[in-house]
Amino acid sequence: MKHPQPIPEHATSHPQGKVIFVGAGPGHPDLLTLRAMNCLQEADVVVYDTLVPSQLLDLIHARVERIPVPRTHAGDTGAAHTDPGETTGHLLAALAAKGRMVVRLKGGDPAVFGRLAEELQPVREAGIAFEIVPGITAALAAAAAAGMPLTSRSSASSLWHDGTRRVARGRRGAYDSADRTESR
Repeated sequence: MKHPQPIPEHATSHPQGKVIFVGAGPGHPDLLTLRAMNCLQEADVVVYDTLVPSQLLDLIHARVERIPVPRTHAGDTGAAHTDPGETTGHLLAALAAKGRMVVRLKGGDPAVFGRLAEELQPVREAGIAFEIVPGITAALAAAAAAGMPLTSRSSASSLWHDGTRRVARGRRGAYDSADRTESR
């Protein structure tokens, strides 16, 4: 049996260190991808969201350094001008620049409401190699847990995300074609 090839990493000037953004999925260890599990086993340091369940952290070898990233909101620290995503990105870049394999463990999927762009920017600017390992996002997991398909060939030709992003920005009801995925 042939094993799937690893997701290609982004080439950089620091081949000794690397940052891997790993999606923890909806929280249960059985729902981690095989690639996510392999990354956790190979890591030198895991920088994780405090929302990641302890049962996932229990899978990490005791030799691995663990660094929690507290959940903050603008104004929590009195320094509204600092972006927690950018601050975390600088931490990731500094750890990888020392030649360490750094896993950034994020709930759900790192690219869905996960400040990935803000955390990735300092890593890119430092020329650090990185990889993104997707996780199962909560929307998909919730539908699966409820036994509900998100699409059906007999009744749906598209999947439309109409949620938090627009509500948070006060644009409820405004159709945004970027939120619609057509079935072809």
